[in-house]
Amino acid sequence: MGVAALALGIVGVVLCWIPFLGWVGVIVAFVALILAIVALVKGEKRLGLAGLVLAVIGLAWGGFEQVMALRSFDRAVDAVSGDEPRPDAPDTGPLTGVVEGS
Repeated sequence: MGVAALALGIVGVVLCWIPFLGWVGVIVAFVALILAIVALVKGEKRLGLAGLVLAVIGLAWGGFEQVMALRSFDRAVDAVSGDEPRPDAPDTGPLTGVVEGS
């Protein structure tokens, strides 16, 4: 279990760097997290801990990367379409500037 957690943790961290494909890395990192916890419970301390660290890094970075990629994509679409958000509108996240009914 520890070797699988370590291998999937490495794959998850690598895939998390790819915008819009990083969700696959997040899923792989989540599986690595589960396997790492099982490995730690079974007594595989070194490989389990390494897999756990990589899985947490992959989950955190992958989530952050995907949110930033979606925000960048949304802002690029707004810039191309000419839709600028109102100055008094609150920043609501990835869908800032989207107008109902347009």
